[in-house]
This record gives sequence, structure tokens and C-alpha cells, in this order.
Amino acid sequence: IGVQSFDNERLKALGRIHSGKEAVNAIQSAKKLFQRTNIDLMHGLPGQTPEAAMSDLQQAIAFEPDQISWYQLTIEPNTVFAAKPPCLPVEESLWAIQEQGSELLKSNGYEQYEISAFARPGGESKHNLNYWQFGDYLGIGAGAHAKISRWEQGQLLIECIHKLRQPKAYLNAIDS
Repeated sequence: IGVQSFDNERLKALGRIHSGKEAVNAIQSAKKLFQRTNIDLMHGLPGQTPEAAMSDLQQAIAFEPDQISWYQLTIEPNTVFAAKPPCLPVEESLWAIQEQGSELLKSNGYEQYEISAFARPGGESKHNLNYWQFGDYLGIGAGAHAKISRWEQGQLLIECIHKLRQPKAYLNAIDS
């Protein structure tokens, strides 16, 4: 579940269209429907304090997901944030958030198994591990990506596929 934050102010600053309450509802629904759950959270958000970042993390931990993907916001080229950079926490604050968060996750039974993924033993995401091992994967839905490898005439061919990003454009293109 791509929560990013439970704080409505932070979600608005990120341009997200869901609220913290909607994120909670989505997690509760997922816990009823699926055996395993993963919560994605960002830290280092515009206007975020270390205390607010820890509050987000504590809320995620309280749901007891199998995995928590916890990563710092990065500003990517050709995005709104690249064109109009937001005021982000200073380096010392980012470092404090990273250290406190890692300790909080460890003290709650989560082990770091990749750059931004923490899981309880046995809760590691096979999907994430597959990415790191350069495995194949299918992408279904708007904005999805896929990587398919195949051997053809003794040569390994790798095909990377991406779907239209906007849900409306994706749905309109289904028939074609």
C-alpha cells in the first residue's frame, strides 16, 4: 500500500490525492483480504520533522505489516518538484530521521534486507527480491513497467515495457 505518509499536510505537499484516513482504511481492507501486506512510507518530506517521520513509522508498525518500504524522498528530473523544489528538511534532520527510523524498525522485529526495505523474518517481498536479482516481472495497469527476458537464436534479449501513466489514458487505450 503506497501510504507515503499518514499526515494530511505531508500528503498534500506531495500532491497525493488520498488522505491519512483513506490510507488507514486501505491497510485495514488489505489485512482482511491478503495474507501478507507491505506499507510504503517516505521520509524527508517538505516540512517534516523527525518526530513527524517517527509518528508515521509508528503508525505503520502498529498495523504489523510483513514489510515496510521506508525511503527518503528524492527529487527526480522532469517532475514538478524538480521545476519548483520544495523546502526539505536539512541534512542533520534527514540523518536523525534515518537513524531513529532504522532503530525503531529493528526494535520492532524488522530487519533491513535491501536499501529501503525492512521485513520481519520470512516477510521479505519476493517481488522486490526479484528486482534486485534482475528477474522478469509483468506490469499490469496504468504506469506499470515490465521486464521480460528470452533467448532467441542463442542470444539473450531483454524487453522492457511501460504502460501509459495516466489511468484515463490507459483505460481509453485498452481497446487499441
